[in-house]
Amino acid sequence: FPVTIAFFSFTTLLLLYYFGNTIWGRTVAVLSVYMLSGSLLFVSMAIISFTDVPLLFFETLSILSLFAFLKNKGNLNLLLFWLSIGLGVLVKGPPIIILSAGVCLFLFLIGFERSKLLNLKHWFYGPISMLPFIIWCYYFYLWDNGALLDFLLEWYILKRASGATVF
Repeated sequence: FPVTIAFFSFTTLLLLYYFGNTIWGRTVAVLSVYMLSGSLLFVSMAIISFTDVPLLFFETLSILSLFAFLKNKGNLNLLLFWLSIGLGVLVKGPPIIILSAGVCLFLFLIGFERSKLLNLKHWFYGPISMLPFIIWCYYFYLWDNGALLDFLLEWYILKRASGATVF
């Protein structure tokens, strides 16, 4: 586990530098890496939860590839955006959907590159990006007759949506 956490931490910093340099320039990229690597929350994530660092990696990849796509409309950035959402859902579920959809909605509402945001083709790539999660659910359903999925639905989604305290 520590090797995985170190890998995702380091690659998150690399992503931040690469995309930051590509989109906003070297100065912004270097400052961003310094700020994130010096953040107490970033360093303590490995202690808090095993899934938080990989989730941060996929969230960072989704948002930065979104901005790279909006800047130069590369198909690789579009692929990275949807791939990171699909893998982020596998890591921890809905948080990456909430973040990515929230950023897209905010950019759309303020009028930022609306035509390019529509080129993300949410209606097509969104369901495709959920295929790994759907396959995972299918095999867990076969394994335990849906007991884990029922528990996750009740505990992770319904209790949180109802406002009940979840520990």
